[in-house]
Amino acid sequence: MHMSEPAGDILVFLAKEEEIEKACHEIKREIDNYNNNNDNNRQAQAQDVVGPGHANVLPLYSPDTMLMHHQNDPERKRKIVLSTHTAAEYLLTMIDDEIVYVLDTGFAKRRVYDPWLGHDAILAVPTTQASADWRTRCAGRTRPGKCFRLYPERSFHIAFLPHTKPEILESTDLVNTVLTLKKLGIEDLLRFDFMDRPNPETLIRALERLNHLGALDDHGNLTKVGESMSESTAIIDWLHLLALAP
Repeated sequence: MHMSEPAGDILVFLAKEEEIEKACHEIKREIDNYNNNNDNNRQAQAQDVVGPGHANVLPLYSPDTMLMHHQNDPERKRKIVLSTHTAAEYLLTMIDDEIVYVLDTGFAKRRVYDPWLGHDAILAVPTTQASADWRTRCAGRTRPGKCFRLYPERSFHIAFLPHTKPEILESTDLVNTVLTLKKLGIEDLLRFDFMDRPNPETLIRALERLNHLGALDDHGNLTKVGESMSESTAIIDWLHLLALAP
């Protein structure tokens, strides 16, 4: 894309920060390799496309990485921005003036329950149809652009859900959520007015597990062990061990 398309910044959607850092490293290495061949640069410029040496590769996954996007660039090199979906949603208005091309990998970062680990984990999962459509609209917000989707149309209709489910409905491990609500003084969780109500069996299983760990007494009240565990959001089994440590 960088070698064949006319001038315009590129926005690449990746799922995780580690993927972004790795991709930035690989792209920068390729650009450095091309820069060692001046013939390639002259040929690209003669064809009215951006030369391989004329690009700034920038990560975007937190407010801290936004500082890189405000650095003065007198040569006005093409920006290749590698971003998570969440970061782009919050920060796109600050970088979208010259975004002409979008590369969508079709994945996003979600907190889901991992049965092998026995707790929630951050995993790369297929994005939703609504998110994919939003990514497409990021291309050429101020002028005509292009979006390249790295997945077949069949996957869009079969593998992608229409919209993102509330996180509380996707997680089958609500132990940390229950612990937080108990700390806030919520007594009857089964009648609590959740915006998106989880499965009652999931709530009961979380209450039973906290009781087994000693975080709740037999009446469902928070114990001293539970108060110590509620001060962190780490994996619940680790919190239990830390709370019992002398």
